Amino acid sequence: MDPQVEELSNILNQLGLPKNVAKTLAYLRYHEDSLAVDIEFNAGLRQPEVSVAIQYLISKDWIKKKNIKKEGKGRPVRIYRLSKPFQEIIKDIEEEKKDSISKMEMLMENLKKFY
Repeated sequence: MDPQVEELSNILNQLGLPKNVAKTLAYLRYHEDSLAVDIEFNAGLRQPEVSVAIQYLISKDWIKKKNIKKEGKGRPVRIYRLSKPFQEIIKDIEEEKKDSISKMEMLMENLKKFY
């Protein structure tokens, strides 16, 4: 894995993203228009891990997939890319973390009632 992809992946994982999601997102940050097999090989993930990560990232609207019809018969090839600028994804993560911190602070205040 590229050093910058690995560093970004580690930071995303420390922020709470599952490891397979963090690796997939970090890889797509630096490698637009990637096949799932490219992500598997270069991020060191297995096919089921990439599939789960892709579904998570699509549900967050952070990536999108594009089907490319192959010549002849068979399934189309799916290409994955970020669906918005990475800075916006960072803002989404930041907002989620701020909301989580606010909820924790409110719970701590409620807990103090029981002193």
